[in-house]
Amino acid sequence: ALYDRLDEITAKKRKQSLEENREIAFLSRSLAVIETGLDLDIDLQSVTAGDWDAGEVVDHLSSLEFRTLARRFTEMFPPEAGERSPGLPVQVSLVDPGDEGSVKEFGKRVGEECEMAVTVSVSGGSWCDLTAEAVAIAAGDSAMVVDPEVPSPGLDEARDLLSGGCLKYMHYGKQGALALEKAGLTLAALSFDTALAAYLENPSLGTYNLDDVWERNASIDVEVEGAQASGELTLFEDGGAMGTRLALDAARVLHLKPVMEAKLEDLSMTSLFLEIEMPLAGVLAGLEREGVALDVTVASRLSVEAHERLDSLERGIFDIAGHEFKIGSTRQLAEVLFNELGLPPLKRTKTGYSTDSSVLEGLAAEHEIARLLLEYREYSKLTSTYFDVLPGLVCPSTGRVHGTFNQLATSTGRISSSTPNLQNIPVRTDIGRRIRAAFVARPGWKMLVADYSQIELRVLAHVSSDPLLLEAFAKDEDVHADTAGQLFGVEESEVTPEMRRVAKMVNFGVVYGMSDFGLASRLGIPRDEAAGFIDRYFDRYSGVRSYRDACIRETAARGYTETLFGRRRYVPQLKSDSRQTRELGERLAVNTPLQGTAADIIKKAMVDADRALHSEGMLTRMTLQIHDELIFEVAPGEEDAAVSLAERCMSSACYMKVPLKVDMGLYDNWGEAKS
Repeated sequence: ALYDRLDEITAKKRKQSLEENREIAFLSRSLAVIETGLDLDIDLQSVTAGDWDAGEVVDHLSSLEFRTLARRFTEMFPPEAGERSPGLPVQVSLVDPGDEGSVKEFGKRVGEECEMAVTVSVSGGSWCDLTAEAVAIAAGDSAMVVDPEVPSPGLDEARDLLSGGCLKYMHYGKQGALALEKAGLTLAALSFDTALAAYLENPSLGTYNLDDVWERNASIDVEVEGAQASGELTLFEDGGAMGTRLALDAARVLHLKPVMEAKLEDLSMTSLFLEIEMPLAGVLAGLEREGVALDVTVASRLSVEAHERLDSLERGIFDIAGHEFKIGSTRQLAEVLFNELGLPPLKRTKTGYSTDSSVLEGLAAEHEIARLLLEYREYSKLTSTYFDVLPGLVCPSTGRVHGTFNQLATSTGRISSSTPNLQNIPVRTDIGRRIRAAFVARPGWKMLVADYSQIELRVLAHVSSDPLLLEAFAKDEDVHADTAGQLFGVEESEVTPEMRRVAKMVNFGVVYGMSDFGLASRLGIPRDEAAGFIDRYFDRYSGVRSYRDACIRETAARGYTETLFGRRRYVPQLKSDSRQTRELGERLAVNTPLQGTAADIIKKAMVDADRALHSEGMLTRMTLQIHDELIFEVAPGEEDAAVSLAERCMSSACYMKVPLKVDMGLYDNWGEAKS
């Protein structure tokens, strides 16, 4: 119908496009229509799905990192849909928290078992507004649920049990422990977190909801006085908190713990779990509780300046375009750039010309509007992420920002942060420095910023045993300058900043599988020149080439790669029929041991430093962790002791063939450290 009335279209460019693409349009329509008129000789019974295991399907989807699909599959096909291992349901009885006799009997049974699972119904996001609405304790075949705000015999008993010496198991224990603490309940002897265990087993899932972890690992049903998994939290009219769902979850954690414990043992990750991940959860809880001071005046001033700059950039863009348009609209922006202004389109997508950052960067050198658009996008993102957000994150009761640190979010083992996301603040740029300058120390205190120097390259030197890298780090030489001298054939004293920049890109990029095309794009040089850099790099560092080849070969044979600490990451991409997917797998096989080991090292340093601070009775506290950097708030008079402690704990976190170098400094604000 559209093509029958083509003459009625008045927009010339649109009409021309339709005319030129008539054949493609009709082909697209035919491809989009399902053909239903075929005569097929098929016995429907022969193509009916037979027995299958939902857990295997979820594991397979998860191994391919189809996180959303795995989650939707679990929702669509509950445990009953797939084949499950036989097992009698576990019956759990509820204890009335208002019945003193029943409560005492329950406490006695917990004492005899000396182990219990704890779940907390939590509301709120960050530490500032975290609230424990109800708490469930499960032990043996019983469970009790209490409301922290309603006095009862059960609450008194729960307080004693939580603070006692019996072993506790939780799912997402960090958040639950902080919520309990804010409710006036002390949690002691937390020894196992089933979410952390599930993360170590498969770090590529992204989310580790108890329902999903239970479905993948347990073979029995748990019933709480007839309530199934669909039971919701309910409150009795007499004020005694009774949550069948919460009790069910506690019982599940109790029975899940030995299963996950055995899996970690089979994977040889028990030490990693007990010595790093479990104590680290407590350290991160301390960081969230402590928070960091924010100079609201600085943050607010940045917000005002950012909006002024955005307005100025917008006017400049509209002046060049000759009219106003929606800058955030890819379609409108492409129309302005490539049709109205006639700029060369560098890349096409399925829906038209691309206006992504790589395209704008390619145009920026010769076209002012592209440069303005890049700056506009940067300021727009920073404004919505930091400038307008930071002042509102200050907790009224403490005057500090209490961010959230997540140790289950990345496949490599790195810690991430949110509210605010400190990992994405621009590095070594003026605007990034100004954002960091808003984070300050208490009056009279200092910020100690301790940063591992080139830790991933040092890990590379260790695992590859490349003699030139080992020698360079042993002599504390500038590795990037040394590489630049070899790549450009000059003495190290003749290396220019631009040469060093190229060498740095090669050092970090090539080892992770960056192609000559990728290096050429990053450096803005011809592809054959980039290929020459790569060849010369591997000629010089032959040990690195051997390490890369061995990594890919061993990962393909085992199906996974691992860090020096035994952290695993499965790499099914290496078995793909797609060349691009296999190349991604090769990069993951080489990247993960380096990034993952670096992540393990700083985690170990955090655990050691936290223990040392408490054992030495210091007031200084760790407040932030960002990439390879630890930040401490140092009490007056403890400056020398804090510097010594941080250097000692960070440099000795792991045995390496090369020294672990730590750059440190004391500052009034975080921004000074990068200036």
